[in-house]
Amino acid sequence: MDGTVPAGGDATTRIFISYRKADASGWAGRLYDRLAARFGAENVFFDEASLEAGAKWRDQLRSGSSSAAIFLALIGPQWAAIMAERAGGAEEDQVRAEVEAALRRDSQVREVIPALILGASMPRETELRSLGSVRQLLRRQAIELRPPHWEDDVEALIARIEEIAAAPPPPPPPSLPDPAPDPPPETPDGETARSEAPPPDQEHYDALVRTLLDGHSLVVPFLGPEANSSDRTEPWRDPESGYSPDGGELAAFLAAMLDPAPPSPELAKVSQNVLLEVGELDLFLTLRRALPSTCPPSSVHRFLAAYPSTMTKLGFADRYQLIVTTNYDDGLERAFEDAEEPFDLAVYVARGPNRGRFVHVPFDGEPQLIADANSYTGFPVDVITPRVERTVIMKVHGAVDSRRGPGLWRDNFVITEDDYIEYMRGADVESIVPFELLSSLRDYSHYLFLGHSIHDWSLRVFLKRIFGEHQKPRGTSWAIQRDPTALDRSFWQSIDVDVGATSLEAYVGELGESLARAAAARTKAGP
Repeated sequence: MDGTVPAGGDATTRIFISYRKADASGWAGRLYDRLAARFGAENVFFDEASLEAGAKWRDQLRSGSSSAAIFLALIGPQWAAIMAERAGGAEEDQVRAEVEAALRRDSQVREVIPALILGASMPRETELRSLGSVRQLLRRQAIELRPPHWEDDVEALIARIEEIAAAPPPPPPPSLPDPAPDPPPETPDGETARSEAPPPDQEHYDALVRTLLDGHSLVVPFLGPEANSSDRTEPWRDPESGYSPDGGELAAFLAAMLDPAPPSPELAKVSQNVLLEVGELDLFLTLRRALPSTCPPSSVHRFLAAYPSTMTKLGFADRYQLIVTTNYDDGLERAFEDAEEPFDLAVYVARGPNRGRFVHVPFDGEPQLIADANSYTGFPVDVITPRVERTVIMKVHGAVDSRRGPGLWRDNFVITEDDYIEYMRGADVESIVPFELLSSLRDYSHYLFLGHSIHDWSLRVFLKRIFGEHQKPRGTSWAIQRDPTALDRSFWQSIDVDVGATSLEAYVGELGESLARAAAARTKAGP
């Protein structure tokens, strides 16, 4: 059996049973008998019945697990413990390999169903903390197969399989309409203001898309405050708004703690005043309130999270990104989790005994404090090629309290003027930023600055730290803002960055369309 549907088989009811012999062997056999009787033995893959003599069983298992319409993961009481134990060993964990194959982006599996047996419960994320490639399984709706209620529970499973098989396949993603231009903002006297930069033209999109498709260098998205407010017209006012704030909105929220509040608050200045007048404790408690982990990611976050799978569908497999952000919230990470797209995290530690270092949170593996930035080689980055082998999200000014490793960081923000001064006068950047990331940023990258302005201390400090006095990227780079001012345009021109004026929501929509058109043209032209 090669994992494809044999003659007489029905692709919509092709079922793969994954299980551990240590805690589910007998029950897996009983389940196979019932499913084979209902759907036909040719449509149910069970190793003891389906593997051919002399075949390469590992290949058959992998092929079967990624091409079945329904993947059943039987989880017994020892399932997670055995997986965690084998994660650090030399022997391959076949069950883990099966689950990974089923969850892969290019898998043909329509539904992955965890089936709990012998009183087992769904593993906790902490039990699989070092196994990022299977944590997606925890988001699936589980069923129970209880020995005292075996017949009824299996009947419920069969009904669910039939429901999945009867449902139409998901439609292809719709084409995005041509984005409508944003209305010009109004000045306080009611007159229409004019942006100090033109919108990006087709020449801009063509140049960026050529760079993305050629893959000879990295295009590094650099997210600024507007990445959080790109989709909305209403302002963020408080944590109940249902969105993450941008830098100006967060500054205004903090300014409300002051009496009197500054008329046009800047985040670094306002947070410094709050620190001095109200105190550090209240500053950080307010930041925790303002940056919850329950707000939806923006269209920019979702575009970046969909980028690897989009490139795969366009025929450009294994295209991943190094993404830099100065934002503190975790909207970008949640977008990747929602898309079930693997990523590594690099977070700057702004406070505590490990201040001035980065923490690496790998997709698979335990978080690592990087004590020696020059010798650390744990990131999925090839600095010679250059090539990113899995998306890396680099949070250069800290992040909200960690959910991936308790105690790794807390109240971790480069946000006040004092923080930025300390950030600037710290050790040489080579001893702080891991070599693999720093080399990629300095030597092989184009930048796509999304939603930054001249008022962002975070942008100016980062550029000075990475590029030194010249503060200029080596490659052609671009900046996109909703309404750049004359000062913004002068700043971008001073560092040889082309600036365009449009909303980020419209921009990523047009960029996606341009990618699709260019990929289709290349396919039509042939080699």
